[in-house]
Amino acid sequence: MAVHLICATYHGLMDIKGCTLCSASLLMMRFVNAPQFMVQGFVVLAALWAPFSQADTGWQPIQETIRKSEKDTRQYQAIRLDNDMVVLLVSDPQAVKSLSALVVPVGSLQDPADHQGLAHFLEHMTLMGSQKYPQPDSLAEFLKLHGGSHNASTAPYRTAFYLEVENDALDGAVDRLADAIAAPLLDKKYADRERNAVNAELTMARTRDGMRMAQVSAETINPAHPAAHFSGGNLETLSDKPGSPVLDALHTFRDSWYSANLMKAVIYSNKPLPALARMAADTFGRVPNRQISRPEITVPWSRMRKKASLFTMCRRCRVKCCASSFASTTTAIASAAKPMSWSPILSATAARARSLTGCKNRVWRKVSAPIPIRW
Repeated sequence: MAVHLICATYHGLMDIKGCTLCSASLLMMRFVNAPQFMVQGFVVLAALWAPFSQADTGWQPIQETIRKSEKDTRQYQAIRLDNDMVVLLVSDPQAVKSLSALVVPVGSLQDPADHQGLAHFLEHMTLMGSQKYPQPDSLAEFLKLHGGSHNASTAPYRTAFYLEVENDALDGAVDRLADAIAAPLLDKKYADRERNAVNAELTMARTRDGMRMAQVSAETINPAHPAAHFSGGNLETLSDKPGSPVLDALHTFRDSWYSANLMKAVIYSNKPLPALARMAADTFGRVPNRQISRPEITVPWSRMRKKASLFTMCRRCRVKCCASSFASTTTAIASAAKPMSWSPILSATAARARSLTGCKNRVWRKVSAPIPIRW
């Protein structure tokens, strides 16, 4: 997917990063629950766009300061819809294409034991037709006609849906995405098709070094932690089980987690902010609010009796590397300051001078900062 829209993680803050696509300045975003919004680059405090008319209904502006680069001329406004969904609006008169994304902070860590990979399967089935647009490829066909594209992804801690489209077709694209989230058909006749699609994705991915390293991690952490389970899904895990048909489990999973109060969305376009707010209320505002609490995992990630483990792995890619990981705990409040992002940078900076010479002597080429992973 060409669009650089990365929306939603389990903790942290909203980042707004500029990027270039098709010779235009587009949006690259990591969206989460946090009291502030930050734009990468030289950071200054920017006053919010003038408050919207209170005559509008279906949403309320979030009265917080958005921090952005002094050279960023785009207008930003965060709003809360009547169904409690938070939407970030970005108005850019120079936008060549419009973008939208939606995220729910639920992923493979919430998979039931009987149907591992169910979150990934639901991601696929969600776009297979909705009440208003029953055709299984309605969104894809609409975007194809209007120079757009879409994708979706499932991570341990979130599921995200994102699209890009010509500016004049944004309303229709967002309406189709919103209806898929609000009222998906989850039709049985498409279940086998998507089960096979999920299985094919994992079959192709399992030879990649990243997937193999993730499996090593899953095999060595606390087996009671959900991250130790198989997360991608295949034909076996997504089949009917005694007393638990997979489609029944799919509906139960969706009803348990897909709630507007947990979701975040973003709309980026050349349209003015009031028009984007009305669009958000008319589309994403249809998603039901089930008043569901954010999922929490209380099982410890590591087995405390084990101090340390050392593993070697033969990589398919001919690159030598050394990876280390350790367990750390953060609270939802502390994570807003991104301690898990800063600590690797500080650690790598301190270690770089000591490690670089040794690595070069061993024909290793680069020392890079570790990547924090939240389980």
